[in-house]
Amino acid sequence: MVQIVSWRAGRIKETEGLASFAKEPKEGLYWLDLSEAAPGELDHLARVLDLHPVTREALSRSTNRPRLMDYGRYFSLTIHVPGGHLAEPHSHEIDIVVGTNWVITVHEKKIKGLLGIQELCRRRPEIMSRGSDFFLQEMLDTLLERFFPLLEWFDERIGRLEDEVTKGYTAEKLLNRVAELRRAISGLRRTMVNQREVIARLARSEVKLIRLENQPYYRDLYEQIMRAADSVDDARERLIMLREMHMNQVSNRMNAVMKVLTVWATIFLPLTFLAGVWGMNFRFMPELAQPWGYWSALGVMAAVAIVMIFFFKRKRWL
Repeated sequence: MVQIVSWRAGRIKETEGLASFAKEPKEGLYWLDLSEAAPGELDHLARVLDLHPVTREALSRSTNRPRLMDYGRYFSLTIHVPGGHLAEPHSHEIDIVVGTNWVITVHEKKIKGLLGIQELCRRRPEIMSRGSDFFLQEMLDTLLERFFPLLEWFDERIGRLEDEVTKGYTAEKLLNRVAELRRAISGLRRTMVNQREVIARLARSEVKLIRLENQPYYRDLYEQIMRAADSVDDARERLIMLREMHMNQVSNRMNAVMKVLTVWATIFLPLTFLAGVWGMNFRFMPELAQPWGYWSALGVMAAVAIVMIFFFKRKRWL
């Protein structure tokens, strides 16, 4: 599916399909958004815009790493934005190619952020009147903003887990939830680190088509993604600390149980010794022949147990 949003002579026009896009525009600004693009559509764009074969190949090949390549006449970049439900986050890849009078976005599925940019063009057509580099920063700003609700969701979930651990909940499923969040955060962090470098290169005037007058906008974008990356690192550190807290609580509980068992085993040790002595089958054991022998033995054993319990309580071992 191909959506074309164009700005010429102060007017916004929206069309579908590539039939009307037969040559590279020399004025105005054209944004071509391709969702689930067919190979023929990409070949058509490559011919009309004279794209390098590497650029054409990148448009049809997914990658896990954001990247930026400058060809002088145009430049291409790949970014990743959050998608799916917050409870099951994943990322969408968007390939972007930017020329003087045109911008191309290629992606597999519909992306809410790009739909929001279409609506923004209808409400504020002036964002397309200031050139492709200004329009690109507006697009990136809208897309990168989608990281912040995800980071807030992570912060809320980690906060709940911290409350559970603080209250002493050490269920096995809690540790599983921590592990799931750590995997999600690690994947988000890898994306952020590479994406941060892409935005940094745009902000450092390394791309010829980015005009100096628009550099402050890209520096602001870089500050935004730096804040997001710091939030990801903070969430990662909190999860590591949360796991350590959980393991410490499990270890402390285990130590407490072992302490109680050890104390009771120590109490029963002399009782077992006395029972063993009086249980020996010798004929000449005077107390065995006494009518009070049985009750005396129980009394001695009870007294030993009471004294040891009292001693352990005074030492606060029990």
